[in-house]
Amino acid sequence: MGKKENFNSTIYTCYLSSIVMAVVCNFPPLLFLFLRETYGFSFGAMGALVSVNFVTQVATDVLFSKVVDKYGYRPFIILGECMCALGFLVFASTPWVFAGMEYTGLVIGTILFSIGAGLQELLLSPIMDALPTENKEKAMSLMHSFYAWGQVLAVALSTILLMVLGSEKWPFIMLGWMALPITSATLFCFVPLRQRVSAEKAMKIRELLSMPLFLFALVAISCGGASEVTICQWTSSFMEGALDMPKVWGDILGMSGFAVMMGLGRMLYGLYGERFDLHKLLVAGSVGATALYVIAALTNSGGIAVIACCLIGFCVSLLWPGTLSVAAGMLPMAGASMFALAAAGGDLGCAVGPWFAGIVTDWAAANVQIAGFTAQQVGLRAGILSGTIFPAVSLVFQLLLWRACRKKRMEQAASGRKA
Repeated sequence: MGKKENFNSTIYTCYLSSIVMAVVCNFPPLLFLFLRETYGFSFGAMGALVSVNFVTQVATDVLFSKVVDKYGYRPFIILGECMCALGFLVFASTPWVFAGMEYTGLVIGTILFSIGAGLQELLLSPIMDALPTENKEKAMSLMHSFYAWGQVLAVALSTILLMVLGSEKWPFIMLGWMALPITSATLFCFVPLRQRVSAEKAMKIRELLSMPLFLFALVAISCGGASEVTICQWTSSFMEGALDMPKVWGDILGMSGFAVMMGLGRMLYGLYGERFDLHKLLVAGSVGATALYVIAALTNSGGIAVIACCLIGFCVSLLWPGTLSVAAGMLPMAGASMFALAAAGGDLGCAVGPWFAGIVTDWAAANVQIAGFTAQQVGLRAGILSGTIFPAVSLVFQLLLWRACRKKRMEQAASGRKA
């Protein structure tokens, strides 16, 4: 009984760490327009800041993929939490420490907390997968749902504080968020952890990259990450700049609504997922997200745009964690390297998506004129519309992955009959 309670403490700590990741990825975008207007940054520069976040996570995933199998999960997950706290501290100190070089300070802070987020992303899934739970897919989906609930918390609470205290007080709000990674780091010092597979027995990276099944999953995860983060990172600016909605409502109805629906999708699968074919859900999610991106970008109704952005959250909820669960189930001897490559692929999509949308936004604002719309409105709509490519490509690779998994199961069944 005590053992079960100890592992429950591990699960709850992983939930808290998922919330930390959500704050890292979703608090800075709330400041995009304020920082742009205060320091004269371009939309492309703000999109590049998001790219720095996720490119750093990609590098972290790759660099630490082997050593975590060799030395264990605990020291690196604790390091990840500490780096998040340090990054928050540096980012928040930018107006004073980096006066006159504010963008440099934002980049350094982003790199630091992105290293922490990369370690969390690399380790939380294998930590959960190694625990003695009966249904790995359900457990994984529930953990990822806490990222969405953390996003709701980060967006709603931060937006209210920014409104009440004033946007110029954002550094103090970020310093307050440091309490979460500090708490998580402390808990990870004590909770019990298990290794998914030993370094000697784990599949090598070369083996994984030679398997079409894994490659299909990798591209699908990358597109899932891009589909999720592009709309998430730009919803606040899109609602305020393209639809003339007050910032507080754009953040709460748009970003928080997106996060609620994403969390709901993951939670529902965690509770009732065994009743459904995961491949069918992944295909349906890709189709739905593609259509909703187009609706959000082209509608003139703020209400319809808000609903579309929220429903995108539901559609993309499983694209990354669900595909990862499929890969983990089909490749049981894959170690942390598989999760590292999957995380790197997802982060690459997260880096490219918002950056691409930012570039398209700047280009369209400068070169496209549409009667009745300002340059900013045209640019932001074009940026959101450009994100349609990511769920569309996700659909193609989800179908390829489904076919590859079916083929592998048939081969395993045939091999079992021969034996």
